[in-house]
Order: sequence, then C-alpha cells, then structure tokens
Amino acid sequence: MPLLAEEKTATSSPLDFVTQNDWILIKAGARHMKFKSGDALIVQDSPGGTMFLMRAGSARIVANGVTVARIGAGQICGEIAFLDNQLSSASVIAEGEVEADAIDWAELHRIFRMFPHVGSRFYQSMAVLLSRRLRETSAKLAACQKR
Repeated sequence: MPLLAEEKTATSSPLDFVTQNDWILIKAGARHMKFKSGDALIVQDSPGGTMFLMRAGSARIVANGVTVARIGAGQICGEIAFLDNQLSSASVIAEGEVEADAIDWAELHRIFRMFPHVGSRFYQSMAVLLSRRLRETSAKLAACQKR
C-alpha cells in the first residue's frame, strides 16, 4: 500500500502534522474507491460520515450549483461535514477518472482511541488546513469587494 508521502511530497500533504506511520494506520482502514467522470464523491446536503483523500484525478467542489474550488491528488474533501457531523455543505464531482481513499469517521475514531497521538496530530493538521482555506477565501472575498 503506497504511503501518501510517496504519492505527494511530505510538504504538500493535506495534513501537515500527520506522520507516515499515522497514514499507514489511517489508510489501512480506508476503502479505495474509483469514480468516473461526473460521479459524485459527495452530494450536497447529504450526511457526511466520510472524508476522501484524493489519490488520482481531479474533482470540482460545487455549492448551490456554483463551482467554488477544484481539488486533485493529495488533497482531501468532505472534511467539514466529517468534523462537525452536519450535512455536506457542497457536492464533490469527479472530473474524469478519480481514485480516492474513503476514510470513515467511526474507523478514524477507533484509531484515535488506540493511538491518541495520531488523533492529536490529525486534529492539529485539520485546524491548520481549515485556517489556510479560510485565509484564501477571505482574500478572494476581499478581492471581489475591491472590484
């Protein structure tokens, strides 16, 4: 089973503080999935108990019919509904062939109970990832306001 670090460099990992050994544990419980062009990895307003780590291909993030972002190999999606246990805030649609690891909330929590330090690094990484995305979104909104 390839490690994330082999698929993308460690500096481009979507979760900066998660180690290679952490990824081995996490990916051991993940389901490898394949999607065709146009398939939905996630459907807006559906329950979100799964987060996806993109292995190959690209997908677009669509909220209320508007494409708000694109993601590719090495990136994650579904993390917001995954974290807050709410309905998905956007759909994620495959653009061409996509391979992704589906990481279920229950499996991840089982790992965190057995290895609390993995959970600590995971949540620290999620906080950094979400703060980066918030900064990017804020910058885009500010640029729109200046127009």
